[in-house]
Amino acid sequence: METRRKTRSRKSVMRKIRPGATKRKRSSSSVSNTSNSERVEQVQKVKRFLDSYTIIHTKSLIILLEHFKCSQCNSLWKGSPIMRERNGLYVQFEFVCFYCEAPTRLFSSATLPNSKRHDINVILALGGTLCGLVKLVGALNLSPPIQEQSYRATQEFIVSFAVKAKYNSMTAAIETAVQENGRVRNLTVSSDGTWLTRGHSNVHGVAALCTATKQSKVIDTS
Repeated sequence: METRRKTRSRKSVMRKIRPGATKRKRSSSSVSNTSNSERVEQVQKVKRFLDSYTIIHTKSLIILLEHFKCSQCNSLWKGSPIMRERNGLYVQFEFVCFYCEAPTRLFSSATLPNSKRHDINVILALGGTLCGLVKLVGALNLSPPIQEQSYRATQEFIVSFAVKAKYNSMTAAIETAVQENGRVRNLTVSSDGTWLTRGHSNVHGVAALCTATKQSKVIDTS
């Protein structure tokens, strides 16, 4: 009888222990999955940050360099920056070591593929078109804006891509409206327009054509 009781007690203990052990394993796996997803998200955040722009005061660059050693003479860096090139917001600095005169160059922006245009200037032209270039640059306390001739040339460079993106977007909007309309291509639309000044006789105007579906989207502009 004593032997049977011991066997039963052991089995009951094992039954009690096993579910708990299973729960612990599941919780540890869920924690590891959560930690992996957090790591992936953190890596994505770092990649997005490295692919963005940061406005830095020029003096802070000098303060930063003074905490590092020169790669040539192994002395704490001391010197002053030289502006080798400036084109709009693109700047190329050259930092020359006071002791060994070894140069170190810093580029403020990458160059677009198959082009001599700098990425920061294309973004500047696009932002200036949307909200006004002089006000934007002045509010950020940046260097004087890009020259008018270069600015216009960059705008013309952007126009072809903007027009292509516009037509692709409107084509997709039409197909979305057709799907919502039961795949019937005879769509009901709504239109509206505005003028630069009051009066319908003004030659400067904008008109837009929108779908009358639940998710109303622009399908044409003029």
